[in-house]
Amino acid sequence: MAARPLNVAHSVDIEAFYERHLSRPLFAVLLRTSGDLDGFVDFAATFPMRIPHWLVLFSRDSGNASLAYCRDPVDNSFRFRFDTHSLVKCADDPEVHEWYVVRRNRISRFHLANWENGRLVATTSLTLYLRRNNLDGKTLRVVTMDSGFVQIRDGRILGLGGSILEQLSETLKFKINVVKRELDYGSPIARNRSWSGTIGQIHSGNADLGAAELTMSADRMEVVDFTLPLMTSRNLLYLRKPDGSGVQWSGYFKTFSRGIWATIVGLIVATPAIVTSIKRCKRCCASSSRVSDNYLNVWGIFCQQGLSEYPLDTSLRLAYFSTFVSALIVSAAYSASLISFLAVSAPSLPFSTLDGYVNDGSYKLIVFRSSSYYDMFKDSKDPVYSKMMGLMKREEELPKTTLNACLQVCKQRVALYLNEDTRNALRTPLPCQLVTVETGRLDRMAMALTKHSQYTRLFNFILLRYFDNGVIIRLKRRYLLTPVPEVRHGTVTVWGIAPILAIVVGGMVLSAVVLIVENLYFIFKQKAAKNRSPKQRKETEPDGKLKSGQKRLSLLTPPKLNRVQPIKLYYK
Repeated sequence: MAARPLNVAHSVDIEAFYERHLSRPLFAVLLRTSGDLDGFVDFAATFPMRIPHWLVLFSRDSGNASLAYCRDPVDNSFRFRFDTHSLVKCADDPEVHEWYVVRRNRISRFHLANWENGRLVATTSLTLYLRRNNLDGKTLRVVTMDSGFVQIRDGRILGLGGSILEQLSETLKFKINVVKRELDYGSPIARNRSWSGTIGQIHSGNADLGAAELTMSADRMEVVDFTLPLMTSRNLLYLRKPDGSGVQWSGYFKTFSRGIWATIVGLIVATPAIVTSIKRCKRCCASSSRVSDNYLNVWGIFCQQGLSEYPLDTSLRLAYFSTFVSALIVSAAYSASLISFLAVSAPSLPFSTLDGYVNDGSYKLIVFRSSSYYDMFKDSKDPVYSKMMGLMKREEELPKTTLNACLQVCKQRVALYLNEDTRNALRTPLPCQLVTVETGRLDRMAMALTKHSQYTRLFNFILLRYFDNGVIIRLKRRYLLTPVPEVRHGTVTVWGIAPILAIVVGGMVLSAVVLIVENLYFIFKQKAAKNRSPKQRKETEPDGKLKSGQKRLSLLTPPKLNRVQPIKLYYK
């Protein structure tokens, strides 16, 4: 093992070096004379004792006072902490103890091993924090904020964070003293390099623990310690669910696929041509052998209208019967599909990505005031996040709690950037339903302790056991998994049936326009007929003679039937 003498003047460099590394050095201290104890006490007063592992050996020549202190330390002259890793051996005593501090100025000793025949023999198989799992009723100062994660009602701490904190209190035997209920999570204050909100209370030393769903960010990790992430959740963009009663114009065509629509149109176009061909081949119904008339008949069939005259010919009957059956099937399928589409249609937003949200630009953006989200948007170099910062509401208008944020979403045209677990922790019913847009980011949230807290490793050890034992999972199921919301169908408004009304009104207007044009044309023809001279009338009136270039148009007249000869009956 390499060794070198320690210079107290290098303590700052040592602290800076090991802050950037996970490994920790081993410092061996040999107290050989009575003055060495006083020198080590002076050394501990300025050196960061939390960093190294300590091996302290009291020599038999260190003096009676030193040996008495080794066997029964009356105070914490070495400035050890709860998380100090130390082994102490007193002269010829074979027992090796570990020293740590639970309460201020009182050393706790644990018999860890014996020195036998030149080797160290362990006397316990317990790991470090299974040996140190009792804070002996110590009171921890807690700062919290009323949110979905933690609520305080009648002096009790509720919610997921409150339940986890109470579990830790029972396991580690410490008391909870809520010293402050903050309104903000906390953000840096540039003018004096301090912090506001919950983070500020911990950073300034006014609280030992922050019981809130604090997002683990790089800036915050420089001023506080975090526990293990209690929640890893998706960041989502929450918006009010659009009104589902209004149907877009294209919605009436989404009931069938393009192939089915093409088949229906082809059937409507082809059927009149087929019927016209049959009539002309049979030389019947001369008045209705035109394609336009048959088209109106077929269109009337598809509109659930009957025929003015049902044909007597079998081939025409079969053609019309097939058209009736086809129209009945198409109408029934369309009605059923349209009703299902209107009943279960999920109203969609005009965008589904953050880029679409930015390009839309009609929704303002809100986050929690003095939160890591606000700092993220403010300091981000990403072009999309920079544009989203341009849509952010003024800082004084931003909400402070989950409930206020969700109410803003319901009442205003705003989008809320929030993680999923924080939203699910809100148990208060909302006056509207929310829909989400994926952001592609994950959020890790934890509780916070003072920087270099002596309880950080202990809390993480116990929390890890809670994860392994399923305690955290059970609490999450109780507080985060919201029940399935009741499906509420909104009433259909006038705007919801605007496409249908537009078709009806448009048809009526078109009919009125056609009627007016026909009347005007009829009046014009009547006036033109009255203004003709007798000679023009004689030329236009038929006289039974064909003029050059004219052809006679006459209707088919049935042939004259022979007179039926009377039948004479002869009787015998």
